Amino acid sequence: MIEIHEETPSIEGLYEYLYASDLLLYNKPSNPGIVTVASTAFQCLGSGCPMVTFKSSFVETLNGAVYKYENNEELRACIASVFEKDRKYEEIIKNAKEYIEKNSAINVAKRPEEFYGTYVMYHRIPPHIWVAYSEDLRHWYNSNIVLSPQYEWEHFKIGTGGAPIKTDYGWLVIYHAVDRKMVYRLGYAIMAIDDPTNVIYRHPEPILEPEKEFETQGDVSNVVFTCGAVLIRDTVFVYYGGADTVICVATEKLEDFLRPVKLWKVL
Repeated sequence: MIEIHEETPSIEGLYEYLYASDLLLYNKPSNPGIVTVASTAFQCLGSGCPMVTFKSSFVETLNGAVYKYENNEELRACIASVFEKDRKYEEIIKNAKEYIEKNSAINVAKRPEEFYGTYVMYHRIPPHIWVAYSEDLRHWYNSNIVLSPQYEWEHFKIGTGGAPIKTDYGWLVIYHAVDRKMVYRLGYAIMAIDDPTNVIYRHPEPILEPEKEFETQGDVSNVVFTCGAVLIRDTVFVYYGGADTVICVATEKLEDFLRPVKLWKVL
């Protein structure tokens, strides 16, 4: 017998049990006129845990990567498929994996130039940051982990931000990190100019964390999440989302990012 319970878990509880669960029941009603992939749904999809979702605009583009239902009878059938691990289950797992691989560009950081005739891309498959290579920007290969959670403020996962910035001392990679309490912060690392897997320096502390009200209160509280950064003269402009509600910008001198690397080279 299958029992169905309705519950609205906290985001902390959702992620805490995700990897140990048989399935994730995702129920988010449609928002009229919006067809998108909810960020939580996309991130959960990459865990390997099959998702059973209410058919809405928020999962429309996920296609065969998730189970979809419109009534309780269909819901029971989806759950039964998961526990029986039937052909439908195998298709869902396969499609989910392919979807994440195909759409990882949603959260990738591509180098703005070729590397010995090959393009290099940093992307995320939680909880790590990966590096991959391509000759045509369409087909990617040799995907390997380059950065993993290391510090307490990175405990749950880390992921790429905007495109790396080329400096005289290496590629400046700004990334986001999530701790045990689902607080999002920003950190950075310097990668070697001639080797995208060589981490020259990794800053041990976050460079930006939720402090202001527009970062701590919003659609998803306690979040600073960057998807782009540019260098203008001697200043790095980091564009980021505050609490998944507003778009913000923070600035810092490039010299401040590079000072630890310069000191290490002198020593």
